[in-house]
Amino acid sequence: GICRPTAFGEITEAVWDRMVDVNTKSMAGLIDAAARHWRQAGPSAGRAVVCTASPSGAEPHEPLGIYSVTKAAVQGIAQVAAAELAQLGVRVNALAPTGRTRMVAAAMAGSPIDVDQIMPQDPDYDLYKPDHLARLVLYLVSPLCPFTGRMFGARADDIFVYGSWNAAHHVSNRGAAWTTQDLAAAMEAIPLQEDKRLVTPMGAMEVKSPGDQVLAQLQAIR
Repeated sequence: GICRPTAFGEITEAVWDRMVDVNTKSMAGLIDAAARHWRQAGPSAGRAVVCTASPSGAEPHEPLGIYSVTKAAVQGIAQVAAAELAQLGVRVNALAPTGRTRMVAAAMAGSPIDVDQIMPQDPDYDLYKPDHLARLVLYLVSPLCPFTGRMFGARADDIFVYGSWNAAHHVSNRGAAWTTQDLAAAMEAIPLQEDKRLVTPMGAMEVKSPGDQVLAQLQAIR
């Protein structure tokens, strides 16, 4: 994976294409190549794919921007591949890691916050050592793992299993066409935010999505 700080209205097409190619398209391409081999070989037990996702794909935050979009797509790729390849004995899951990597260090280069500030190195027990993530990968590819089409998060020995988007709320006009005014009135009962658990370098955090700052910025311009 690669990461470049981006924002709508500022991103260049070259940066967009580069991140999509590396973070998303390459993931799909590798799965497609393996799937072609598996289809020729026929069904067999014990096949597994682990896609590299990111916690920011489940809950984007600045300044990662389009990086979050490319990683959200990875979870979608894993779900599609899991559905299509189960008949061949393939399990497909996504991993959203929290670790100190070269990509993280490069992405934060020039930032006022140093990577060692948010991921400090502890000689006794390093929470951000990639070895922790490798242990989860070993489980995901082992025959002991029954999961497919899911996304897992990891921070040291803390393992998280993500949920998917779901149709949590519902309004109906009983077969009549909505007017904008009627729909606005019906929508007043729907909360503007949802409660989510976000995996961060500091651990799991309960957050509102969209965040309070987003709603406050909109309100300030009205």
